[in-house]
Amino acid sequence: MSPILLNVLSVAIAGSSLVISVLAFYRLLQLDRSGKFRALAETIDTVESARAETERKLGERLSHLEGALQHIPSAQQMNALRVELSKAEAIIAGLDGRLESLSDILRSHENRLTQIFDDALSRGRGAARGKT
Repeated sequence: MSPILLNVLSVAIAGSSLVISVLAFYRLLQLDRSGKFRALAETIDTVESARAETERKLGERLSHLEGALQHIPSAQQMNALRVELSKAEAIIAGLDGRLESLSDILRSHENRLTQIFDDALSRGRGAARGKT
């Protein structure tokens, strides 16, 4: 292609770009005068406000969840707790056996004391009857 033809073609492309830009600007001015731009801007502001509020709420929920997750024990901590609970159960079972044997001994002593008091009361009543 000849350089003149390329120059003419580039001028035509630049001119058409300029015409398209002017037409787009003119259309924007018409939309602005009709109030559609203002309504569109208000709609965009409303959507943006709702998005920002939703983002804020999600951030709060995420912070709350992260705070709650910090207090949940890890698997290793849970296993250590299970081991300690098993030890405590074994100790409690041993104490339970000791308490049962102590309970039997105390029951035996209680029965013996009851017999002693009954005998003493019987003798006391018998002696009181004999004196009268």
